[in-house]
Amino acid sequence: CAQADWLSASRLPWPLGTLMSMFRKSLKAEYFGTLNGEGRSKVWETELDIEELGTGFLVRVHGTEQGPTEAQVAAFKELISQARAIKVSSAKPVVDFLKSCEIIPNGVDLTSDNLWEHLTPSFIEVGSNNEYAAGSGPEGSVAITVGYEIPWEGEHLLQLAIIDGTFHRVYSE
Repeated sequence: CAQADWLSASRLPWPLGTLMSMFRKSLKAEYFGTLNGEGRSKVWETELDIEELGTGFLVRVHGTEQGPTEAQVAAFKELISQARAIKVSSAKPVVDFLKSCEIIPNGVDLTSDNLWEHLTPSFIEVGSNNEYAAGSGPEGSVAITVGYEIPWEGEHLLQLAIIDGTFHRVYSE
């Protein structure tokens, strides 16, 4: 295969590796803050803290080229406003799930009261529809997945499926 002469690094009018940075875009969206994307991508990202759920989440929104949809903004608003209720309602199912996976080390007494001190916030993914990796919510809803690192399992993340500001399911992927 012959190398395309016009694509050689020495002939580019800009340094190699800066092409994508030329197409970066950002916008401010209510509840999300500043979201960043590239080119014609419909994926937007930011880093965000949600007081009740944790700090340092990478937030990824699967929106439109113009940003999140109204439904995604509304769903994210519900996630934020219901964060305390989500934390409370998901605690026992998360503990039960982790115990069923048999990954909790001997000597660790995991309870709903101490669960969150063992989990590390990882990501929040705002879907483009009602589907998430392990299921789906009602038609017309927007699925949001909140992911946490588990200290005893490095290969998988614990994930909470949130539909319309309500805890829907816990799973791991």
